[in-house]
Amino acid sequence: MFCLSNRRRRSRKPTPSPHIVEIPIPTPADDDDDAPLCSICSALDIHTILQNGLPKKSALPLGNLTDILAKQDQCGLCRLVSIVIQRAWHLDKQPNIDIAGITCALYARECGYPHIPDYIPAVLRDISHRLYIQTSDRPREVSTAIASAESNFMLDIQLLEEDASKVGRTRELHGRRVGRDVDIGLLKRWLHICENEHGGKCETVWWKGCSILKSSVRF
Repeated sequence: MFCLSNRRRRSRKPTPSPHIVEIPIPTPADDDDDAPLCSICSALDIHTILQNGLPKKSALPLGNLTDILAKQDQCGLCRLVSIVIQRAWHLDKQPNIDIAGITCALYARECGYPHIPDYIPAVLRDISHRLYIQTSDRPREVSTAIASAESNFMLDIQLLEEDASKVGRTRELHGRRVGRDVDIGLLKRWLHICENEHGGKCETVWWKGCSILKSSVRF
């Protein structure tokens, strides 16, 4: 149901396919899920959070990171949060990092580029919301490892597109399952939309640099 984002900031290396983990979210009709939730996570209204968003200043506490890691085999959401942090912080490669005292909180914000200037026409940034994990601290070793790997510092989780309707959202801007084969039909549809609907807007967008590929680069 959720997709773990795996992005790089400005790396030119190939981006790995996102890891997808099936974690059912509680619904009014589901009294018992395959992935039960702990007392803290069961009190969260995930539907409302994904539907309306939740400001960072109002982030909901999830407890100590050590407790979340300890509960990952008993609670579906704790497991998902644990996977996100373990992968982003490379805890498997640095098992001796001191994470005692670090607390976590959950918030959600709209999907889209957050720094769009006011003079740019309004865009549909409120189509989807992504969950973000806020930590009270980040060990120096973790920050160094993330920076050297040019990875993303944000700890975010996105809902898969096939489950977007469960929270009253459309499929756009939600996580999409990616197989080993390229979907040529989807690429053609994107190109058609770009050429026939976007036109020059895609060639001269405000956020895109004017760098030109070297003549030695061949496709």
